[in-house]
Amino acid sequence: MSPGQERFHRHPARYRRLQSGNQVGKSYAGAAEAWWAMTGTHPFQPAPPALLGWIVLPDLQGDWPKVSSKLHALQPPGILAPRCHYDGVRGYMSGGQRCIELVNGAVCYPKSGTQDALALEGATIDWCWVDEPPKRTHWLTLSQRTAVKDGKIWLTFTPIGRPVGWLREYFDGNRDANPPVPPAPGWAEIRIRLTPENCPHRSPANVAAQIAQMSPWEVRQRRDGDWEGLTESRRFVSFTEGCVVDDAFCAAMKATEIRLSWDHGEGTNNQVCHLLIGDGRRWIVADEVISEKGSTPSMDARLSIGLLTRWGLTVDHVTAAYGDTNSAGKAGSGSSVNALLEAAITDLSRRSVPPFEIRRPNKRAGSVAAGERAMNSLLREGRLFVTLRCTSLIHSLQHYTGSEQDLKHPIDSVRYGLSDVLLSPPGSDKLPPTRLLVV
Repeated sequence: MSPGQERFHRHPARYRRLQSGNQVGKSYAGAAEAWWAMTGTHPFQPAPPALLGWIVLPDLQGDWPKVSSKLHALQPPGILAPRCHYDGVRGYMSGGQRCIELVNGAVCYPKSGTQDALALEGATIDWCWVDEPPKRTHWLTLSQRTAVKDGKIWLTFTPIGRPVGWLREYFDGNRDANPPVPPAPGWAEIRIRLTPENCPHRSPANVAAQIAQMSPWEVRQRRDGDWEGLTESRRFVSFTEGCVVDDAFCAAMKATEIRLSWDHGEGTNNQVCHLLIGDGRRWIVADEVISEKGSTPSMDARLSIGLLTRWGLTVDHVTAAYGDTNSAGKAGSGSSVNALLEAAITDLSRRSVPPFEIRRPNKRAGSVAAGERAMNSLLREGRLFVTLRCTSLIHSLQHYTGSEQDLKHPIDSVRYGLSDVLLSPPGSDKLPPTRLLVV
């Protein structure tokens, strides 16, 4: 076993999570624990054989043969019941069903972590190995199945390719939630990074080659086992690392458009302003600022002007500006946030009249879905880019599925800023008159 695997096996906690990079042997570690539990031969935590256990998999039919191959590689000799056998195509089978049955009476059944949660109800089990995160409803059910017998649960996973925000909150808690969410008690975290030391069965060159092939967006997850992989079923599937550009890319664009856009949400991280530059066909979301909770229009205006200043621009460079149509519930009765923000920008710019009008975006019925589809099309066509400065927007584009309100504000801000472009009829030219600007 590698040093990382040994840390996992030695840890005495009843609940353990092995969160690791790819190809470091996490499934083999989970498989070893399963055999030791069924045979009562754990080298670090002696215990009698556990008679009933589950292995929970994302896809029962597709994943059982894969996990069975890992189990088979570590299977002690002479322990299977006469009617149980390993099938290289179907996985372990006993009496015509998927399961492992030993001569000592111990039985292990594979279960699905994504299908009907009713399949996980009812039974009382001695142990459970969860290979990759299940759905949240399934996870909460699993903890109840081992409660009566003080059974053990171990989770092995790399946080890639599935929504794991809820699992992170479960393990680490969320101080910003209202009310705050405490971390789940009793869980031990063991991390294994993809390194030559943790892969003694592979050469350092082989490990380095694997890391070199990883997407820049996913290297922290696939190499280090960190959180935040891409979310399955995300709405902006066309947003890839090729859509993320640097400041030099912006400087090379001969911009004819400089825009500001706002989404006026209340609460932490909900008031968002973006700087957009365009050349008539392509658009870059160049920068963003996020106001603190309880900000006033004057504070938001100061941040927005500072955003322009950071790029060597002034309010006179702005060719168009768009803001959400929220009323000024946070700032004043009888006025809109746009009007108050416009007045604050005018005052801070020391002007007698507004340097630009903050327009209302198209918010007709169906405009949200249509605008998001159009944004996805621009991303796919190589006509919409985002700089690395826009961390909040990048996070939203990676994870937004259409229902997460906390991820929606940055996307709405950009959608408002390009509303006339996104929702223009095909072949029409709805861009306002502009003057040439070079950033």
